[in-house]
Parts: sequence; C-alpha cells; structure tokens
Amino acid sequence: MPAHSRQKAHHLSSHAANLWNRRQMLARAGGGLGLLGLASLLNDDGLLSTARAESAGAALNPLAPKEAHFPAKAKSVIWLFINGGPSHVDTWDYKP
Repeated sequence: MPAHSRQKAHHLSSHAANLWNRRQMLARAGGGLGLLGLASLLNDDGLLSTARAESAGAALNPLAPKEAHFPAKAKSVIWLFINGGPSHVDTWDYKP
C-alpha cells in the first residue's frame, strides 16, 4: 500500500473515531430532553421559583400532602398487603 493512501486512511479513521455513533447521540439527546421535562414539571409545581420560597420564609417540603382535586368520599380504607399472596387477577371470580 502506498504511503499516501495509508496517511489518508489513518486520517479518515481518526476523524471517524471522533464522531458519535447512534447510541451515544441518542443517550446525550435523551438526557437533555429529560432535564427539560424535569424543569417543566418543577416549574408547574412552583418548585423552581425563588420568589415563592422567599415569601414563604421557610423551605417548602415537596413531600408534603397537597390539597385534593375532589373531596374524599371514603371514610375508611382496608389495606391488605399479603407478601407472596396471589395477585388480584388470580383471585377474581369470573362467572360467565
């Protein structure tokens, strides 16, 4: 192989090594879009605004319960957690 073609092949291979492949491009673009979505959600909840935090005088707790959209009708709840038990689909009694 002539020296000129070897230099050209080396130049092309080093240039191709600097390019992103499809997986790298999608990972970087997806991370950016995910951060934009997170910023939008935090802005909708008012967690990004500094004026609200300053007016409240204290740090807001993002895990604090929020007001319900509709008034609650249930007075009590029976919560069953059966570790290793059958799923709700398996206990459904189908009667044709």
